[in-house]
This record gives sequence, structure tokens and C-alpha cells, in this order.
Amino acid sequence: MLKRGMSMREVAPHLSWSRSTVGHNARAAPWQDMMKDRLSQASKLDVAIRSILRNALVRVGGGRRRR
Repeated sequence: MLKRGMSMREVAPHLSWSRSTVGHNARAAPWQDMMKDRLSQASKLDVAIRSILRNALVRVGGGRRRR
């Protein structure tokens, strides 16, 4: 709407947002750009599952062999 020439004062009541919220969202990066960084990071759950699987493999002898 802002790109079409509407002011923040016009957009705010149309979306039932405050003018500051409209300004925040107008300045924000597109969500696709923000997700690029997040996809490369492992979550806490991913790290925990890797640790559990690694420990399970060591217990059954499927892990790295020590010499």
C-alpha cells in the first residue's frame, strides 16, 4: 500500500494497526531474506537428536572404533 502511494496514516486504520507498527513493517526486510540465515542454523532439537543418536551408536558398537 505504501508503494502504491498511500501514507502511513492512511494505511494504519485500513489494517487496524498503529502508525508505528506500519512503519516497523515498512522498514523490515522481506521474510524470505530473514529466513535464509535461519535455515542454515541448527535448532536445539537438532543438536539434541544428533547427540542422542551418536551416544546410541557408541553403546551398540556402531560408532567410531578406538585403537
